[in-house]
Amino acid sequence: MKNYLYILLFIALTFNACTKESSNSYISSSRTTASTTTTTTTGVSTRNGSGGTTTATPVNATTINNANQIVKVSLNNKTLTMNYYENINLLIRKDSLAKSYSIIFNEDFKSTQLGKYNYTIVGKGGTVTTNYAESNLNNVTISGTKDTTMNSVVYTKISFNRNFIFTGTFNTSTEAGAQYDYLINNKETIYFSTYMNTTTGVSTTVKSGTPLVYTSN
Repeated sequence: MKNYLYILLFIALTFNACTKESSNSYISSSRTTASTTTTTTTGVSTRNGSGGTTTATPVNATTINNANQIVKVSLNNKTLTMNYYENINLLIRKDSLAKSYSIIFNEDFKSTQLGKYNYTIVGKGGTVTTNYAESNLNNVTISGTKDTTMNSVVYTKISFNRNFIFTGTFNTSTEAGAQYDYLINNKETIYFSTYMNTTTGVSTTVKSGTPLVYTSN
């Protein structure tokens, strides 16, 4: 009788152990690890997934998204005229834009041939200035705004255009012609920078380089 009871007890303990092992194995096999994917759209790279982070997207998610910048060059005797048609598109997270009270935008002409010449520009309201362009976009005529959604985040596209007129007068028409020929056979990079003043402080400055193309007017 005792042997029979020992056998029953052994079977019960063995069955209980097998049940626990099977249960633990199920929990382990059903545990999942969140995958991480990286998607790049219009210069904004976002990593999604558990514990994921956002990369290549600066504070307040501002992106300068531009096509080639065009300069039309004309020559009149000893005077060289360069019409730079600035065409700018900024892409800013809508929720960040709602916290801002000004957007500051600057061009860096020093890295280009344009930096050697004086320029005039017609500002908002028809004001003409020399060697000064308004950097606060509150004081710049905006040509359009449009919302767009990327990776489930809403961005606002802000577009504006300005015409800078650069001029240079040379000692001789030969010198002016040589500079004209140099420009229309040359391609440079112009650099822009922008940041926002917000209710919580100043955002990160975003910088971008874009091809500057000279063409004959």
